[in-house]
Amino acid sequence: MDLLAKLLWIWRLKRARRTCQDIPPCVALKSLPDFTTPAQQQRYLAVDFETTGLNPKRDAILSIGWVPIENGRVLAGQGDHHIIRIDQPLSEESIKIHGITHQRMAAGQSLERVLPQLFEALAGRVALVHFAPIERRFLAQACQHLWHWAPPLPMVDTLALAQRRLPQASQQGDPNPYRLYNLRRRFHLPDRPPHHALEDAIATAELFIAMLHHFPDWQQVSTWDLLS
Repeated sequence: MDLLAKLLWIWRLKRARRTCQDIPPCVALKSLPDFTTPAQQQRYLAVDFETTGLNPKRDAILSIGWVPIENGRVLAGQGDHHIIRIDQPLSEESIKIHGITHQRMAAGQSLERVLPQLFEALAGRVALVHFAPIERRFLAQACQHLWHWAPPLPMVDTLALAQRRLPQASQQGDPNPYRLYNLRRRFHLPDRPPHHALEDAIATAELFIAMLHHFPDWQQVSTWDLLS
């Protein structure tokens, strides 16, 4: 993150903290970590949303998974996973991809109940995702719908980091070199079940740790330098 982007984030966060009311997103916003902490020592929460599509105005969040990272270790036992109950029928393609049937979805929880748990888990941690536009846009849309206010949450994006350090990957014949599971293979990580929010959150966390080891100069830079 360059200096101008950093200053803009600082201004946005200070402004949001002043205007934030007593709503769930404020829990995470008012408990942000120190972004000057070296990246290796920072506390993260890897987060993944599984959705019915890519348009947050039309599509819905199907499930949310998250897992914390501390001291360079994935705390898989502290991970969490929630299926979201939505008010639209699931397509056959969605059921096939995500394995979430109408019956499982109907037994799920509302976003209004799950998102406060996510914000509590994010308190004092940096959000870690793979392809930030999905989580950022769907989270903003959900918060606007529920509370008429969306927090500006900084995120570390493993896809953006890979594009920064592996620009040549796009020239090696693979049409999707920056997909999560293609990058995992590049860093010699085993496959995990795809399209499951908790599994993808763990997969993202493991990829991030592998990237920090592979690029040791990132370990001591401030977290600011890795934000998207």
